[in-house]
Amino acid sequence: MKDILSGLCKIHERNFIHRDLKPENILLNVINEDERERLGDQFKPRYIAKIADFGLSAEIKYGIFSGKNHIDDRMGTLLYMAPEQAQGKVYGKRVDIWAIGVIMYTMLTG
Repeated sequence: MKDILSGLCKIHERNFIHRDLKPENILLNVINEDERERLGDQFKPRYIAKIADFGLSAEIKYGIFSGKNHIDDRMGTLLYMAPEQAQGKVYGKRVDIWAIGVIMYTMLTG
């Protein structure tokens, strides 16, 4: 989750939202022994999680998405979609945070 949140922070710092975060869009890269030592993490992770599939990502301005494509098309995967996104309302970075919450809940409960 630490890797996913770190990646999401970088996306949001650049004023983009992913809009389709789900487990299928999280990739796990295996870290070899040399790279694990270079990273110096006390837990020495064997995998690094990376966010993929930016096909539905969009730039946001003034904290909200008001893009050129139709917001009421409800882009994304319904199971991980924030209520405002599913209802076709104006939304912002919070839709990605909602999806992360659903992913975390899924990870904890199976």
